[in-house]
Amino acid sequence: MFSEFISEFNLTFDKSEPASEIAKRLWSLRQGRQHVSDFAIEFRTLASASTLDEESLKGAFSQALNERLQDQLAYCQEPETLEALIALCNRIERRLNDWHRARTRPILKAPALPPPDLTGVPEEYHDLQQVFSKDKACSLPPHRSFDCAIDLFPGAPLPSSRLYIISKPERQCMEKYISESLAAGIIRPSTSPLGAGFFFVSKKDGTLRPCIDYRELNKIT
Repeated sequence: MFSEFISEFNLTFDKSEPASEIAKRLWSLRQGRQHVSDFAIEFRTLASASTLDEESLKGAFSQALNERLQDQLAYCQEPETLEALIALCNRIERRLNDWHRARTRPILKAPALPPPDLTGVPEEYHDLQQVFSKDKACSLPPHRSFDCAIDLFPGAPLPSSRLYIISKPERQCMEKYISESLAAGIIRPSTSPLGAGFFFVSKKDGTLRPCIDYRELNKIT
């Protein structure tokens, strides 16, 4: 008699969901715009009533995350437990938010630079200030829609040259010149079968000025 009462009582008042329904709800959850911490509370509540094992819970949680977090998880080693996975997602979300704030932070206006000191420059050359600008010298005009070819004279003998031994200061100066010019886009690796002499001339301040000898090449163009 008592067992029948308990059976009727459970039938009337026990509204717990079947395990299969809880599993379906877990797999259908989506994080959307929620923070990981808020979504994890909802997921843990439902997971506590489920019969899914740890691996299935991790799979359901990973699937429910938004695409931004899923993309980042693809580069991480898979955590062993659900709680470790949630903690990892919290860290990733914080890093992504910090990165977004840094990218969208308003740029402070730089203070105006003082005008250059021209006391040592003759007044008649002041209007040529831009001509001697180092920034302008390290840039090239935009590429046009056409190219200007420099053709060689038909049948002209190609110039030949020999290698020259350079000193250590000259080598250092040459390497610096090439690396800075490549970085600035002034020069690029050449595929030409010909070359021109490259040497240095001492300046009054003791530094070296690179010079390229195009005389032999100019003779046949």
